[in-house]
Amino acid sequence: MDHMAPGHGKKNWSRRFRTEMVMAASIVALAALATFIANRVSGAGTAEVWLVFYADALLGGSPAGFAFGIAAALYFVAAAYFFWKFAGHLISVAAPRLRKPSERDHPLAILRTGLRNLPRVLLIIPAVWLVAIAGIAMGEVNGIARARLADAWLIGAERAIFGNYVFALLGAVHYPHWLAAFIIWSFYNLSIVLLAVGIVIAYASRRRFREFLIAFCLGIMIMLPIWFLLPALSPQDRYIDNVYHLPMPPAVAAAVAEYRPQPEIASFLKSVRAGKAQLPSMPTSTFPSAHIFWAAIAAWYLFRSRKWLGWIGLPFLAAASFGTVLLAQHYFLDVPAGLAVAAVSIWLARDTEAEIEEETEKGASPAAPASPAAA
Repeated sequence: MDHMAPGHGKKNWSRRFRTEMVMAASIVALAALATFIANRVSGAGTAEVWLVFYADALLGGSPAGFAFGIAAALYFVAAAYFFWKFAGHLISVAAPRLRKPSERDHPLAILRTGLRNLPRVLLIIPAVWLVAIAGIAMGEVNGIARARLADAWLIGAERAIFGNYVFALLGAVHYPHWLAAFIIWSFYNLSIVLLAVGIVIAYASRRRFREFLIAFCLGIMIMLPIWFLLPALSPQDRYIDNVYHLPMPPAVAAAVAEYRPQPEIASFLKSVRAGKAQLPSMPTSTFPSAHIFWAAIAAWYLFRSRKWLGWIGLPFLAAASFGTVLLAQHYFLDVPAGLAVAAVSIWLARDTEAEIEEETEKGASPAAPASPAAA
């Protein structure tokens, strides 16, 4: 039986790591170039305003909020692992046939595995910067995009499908207070949880983590040109608050006049409006929905890594997805569009990862020994 030569594993790991770093650096460089071009085209020079806005949205409100969110996520991840392994040990003692004990289930083994995977976890950092730079690029284009909004056909599709508008249909339903609060919390904190998901996947499966990271970056690259070509405000910005005082079809105006969301949702809408008060223009990146894309790839790779992780994360991811339309931040069509981007990104990421794995295996395989006949 052939064995890998000493040092091959370390060399192959280093090769994959360099490949991923080059990919991440290239994406960041392209996003930075797009930011520069957008800034020159608009002439607004408001990059720092958008940086603050997206940092507030993506990083928990402030650097301290971001640090607290990461610490809390790591705490809950560690607690989940510890209790899962503890429960598994009890099962193995009470019913050995159900679960065999293993050294890899020991908490110290889990910690060592996580530390070994730490360099890969750090690859999340350029991916986060990619989102921030993409947000800045979109911010510089938002002022121009307001003249060619695609909201009319998005909300028109809702009227054709449902006979009404999704924000009006969902806003007419009264939800339990705890459920409304959970949906709002999930929507607000999806980006922080996405970071935690990446950390969990990095432990559970290094290959899945590479796929997850590639899919994440590919999805951003796919959505950016769509946001540029088909700019759209959120239903709240365009119709409920009508921030640009644009004309509205009579049917939409009637739906807005009758829109009476429950107090939790009304308070959320007020906080969103206050958070955008200092922006020079409104975000025009609703189609496709990045929230739906994030939730979809998080669920996919959690289930692919460990099914029980997927079931733990599913209620939160489902609530955040439902919140995109309930909270009037996305149109109905933004949801299937976000799912389509996730599907394409996952498919491309799996294909790319398979190629990387194949090349690595070729490089790691020793030369076949000469046959006796050839000797």
